[in-house]
Amino acid sequence: MSDGIYGSEAPLMGSNLLDFLVQPWISVLFAFFMLAYVYIRFRYMPIARRRLGDLSYLAVVSALMMGFQLAFYLPVVKAPAV
Repeated sequence: MSDGIYGSEAPLMGSNLLDFLVQPWISVLFAFFMLAYVYIRFRYMPIARRRLGDLSYLAVVSALMMGFQLAFYLPVVKAPAV
């Protein structure tokens, strides 16, 4: 993609995001937050509120991933077209 519309100096479309997401510290951080959510879900959330909690967790994770994509793809989008 970078060599087609953009010059060869532009980063590849998925490389920055993928390099960020496969780092060990971010994987451990995501795993910790997932375990914390599961613990809180089963320990403190009443059964009637679990569906709302799951939807809010999905919304937060989706917003984070969209933010990561925007942050890491922005240099590619701002790169001058050839």
